[in-house]
Amino acid sequence: MTNKRKKKTRTVFTRSQVFQLESTFDMKRYLSSSERAGLAASLHLTETQVKIWFQNRRNKWKRQLAAEIEAANMAQRMRAVPLLYHQQSGNFHR
Repeated sequence: MTNKRKKKTRTVFTRSQVFQLESTFDMKRYLSSSERAGLAASLHLTETQVKIWFQNRRNKWKRQLAAEIEAANMAQRMRAVPLLYHQQSGNFHR
């Protein structure tokens, strides 16, 4: 027999919980177990909910950083295109 566990429903955080979680994340990307326990208690969440929120938020942060780096690289490449075009077109006139 297969052991079927019910899928846990998605936690919907209140605005004030998200604000506190984000504020804490801005100060510290990783929490110690005691910090996590304290934050969870103050927000009336489980430690697991706080732990998963931080994991998800770190992944989002990393994706955002990667996107910003890619955008900066793209902008730099776009600035280089006119230079390359002018250099190449100059060769055709000789």
